[in-house]
Amino acid sequence: MKTFGRMKMWFILSIGVLVVGCASVQDARILDREVDILHSRINALQKENKSLESKMSALSAENQKLRTDLLFRVENVQSEVRTLSTSVEEYKDYVKRPSKEIGRVKEDVDGRLKVLEEGRKALEEKNKAQEERIRGWRIVSRGWKRRSDRQSRKSRVRR
Repeated sequence: MKTFGRMKMWFILSIGVLVVGCASVQDARILDREVDILHSRINALQKENKSLESKMSALSAENQKLRTDLLFRVENVQSEVRTLSTSVEEYKDYVKRPSKEIGRVKEDVDGRLKVLEEGRKALEEKNKAQEERIRGWRIVSRGWKRRSDRQSRKSRVRR
């Protein structure tokens, strides 16, 4: 029985392989058309791929050119910034220079003013002393005489 079951199974399997394994001419044509369509699609994709690769190459070259241009511009801007920074520092020094000179002139003027004020005070004191001395003199027809002389004369006359 086991052999009959095995044979039966081989028979069914063989018929199945024959039925399934045999393709008709129409099936072959359909498969050929599908293979042709797949080949044409592959060819179109390969062409598109080549086109995209060439575009990418062109874009890469343009990107490199733009990158080089950008680096050049950045270097120029950095150079200008350094130049401007130096100019600003020089301008700061230039601006400070007049204030330093003004400070020196102010100190000089203050010193001179102090000397003049001291001289004025000395002159005022001298002038005050002269005014006091002049008050001590009296005008006499023969000339100037001191009040103290007049007092001493009076004291002599009274004696």
